[in-house]
Amino acid sequence: MAVSPGDLTFVTTCKGRLSHLQKSLPRMCAQQGAQVVVVDYACPDGAANWVRANFPQVTVVREQHDTGWVASRARNMGAAAVKTSWIMFIDADMLLDDVFAARVFPSLEPGKYYRAAPWSMQNWGNVICERTPFLKFGGYDEVYRGWSVEDDDLYDALEMQGARRSEFPSVLMSEIDHGNELRTRFHDVSMMTSYRINKIYRQIKLDITHIIRSSLPLAERQRIFDEVKRRITNLENGARSNGKLIFRIPDLVPSAPPSIPASEARNTRLTRALQYEIILDGDVPGRNDLPSE
Repeated sequence: MAVSPGDLTFVTTCKGRLSHLQKSLPRMCAQQGAQVVVVDYACPDGAANWVRANFPQVTVVREQHDTGWVASRARNMGAAAVKTSWIMFIDADMLLDDVFAARVFPSLEPGKYYRAAPWSMQNWGNVICERTPFLKFGGYDEVYRGWSVEDDDLYDALEMQGARRSEFPSVLMSEIDHGNELRTRFHDVSMMTSYRINKIYRQIKLDITHIIRSSLPLAERQRIFDEVKRRITNLENGARSNGKLIFRIPDLVPSAPPSIPASEARNTRLTRALQYEIILDGDVPGRNDLPSE
């Protein structure tokens, strides 16, 4: 069943990118049947006021206090205001072709999510997905900080829910070129540092999730992220023996089958742990033995 233009909402976020939004938002609103949500994430340029004055049909969501920038939280805030069955998360520096909705919407199928192809660094995080499965697993992981990887994490989560990846032509979008200073303007660490932290956190999270076949609670995700950040920071500051990590997996405790007499049954417990070692370029790998916690 083809998706009508009125059954998809564009969600875009803005913090210090009003000049981009002023170019991209008119193109979103010009799409046939378009519904749009703009998240003003404590934007110093007053994005919310500009949107309300110029595009009153657009839903505006505001975060007024966070001086930093958390892309995952901003997108989740936008998704919470969506009522349609489909969402497209689109960055404020992406310009839609006039025929984007006419070309893409009719091809959308339930059970899939869609990314631009061929990809570029700027279109990597733009994605179309169904609202229900997105909300089912809680959307973007808000533990992520800094630049990159939160979008890859979303794709992991969608696929764990059974969604299959598909594509739409990237020629239907163009990019507003800009430098890395805009990407890191509201971050407290460099692009390289945040990429290292986020990439390693994502991998550890993936490993544990696959083993326990369940999502991790927020407190546990935050603990893993904070520990990875601490180790990466120490290594970047010159430490050479602080890159080893161990994360315990919940014990496996198989129960005795009913066919075994109670007098013969014995409790069995399997303790488990994952071991990692973070090595920055030029470091020499340590021993392969399992370090103590």
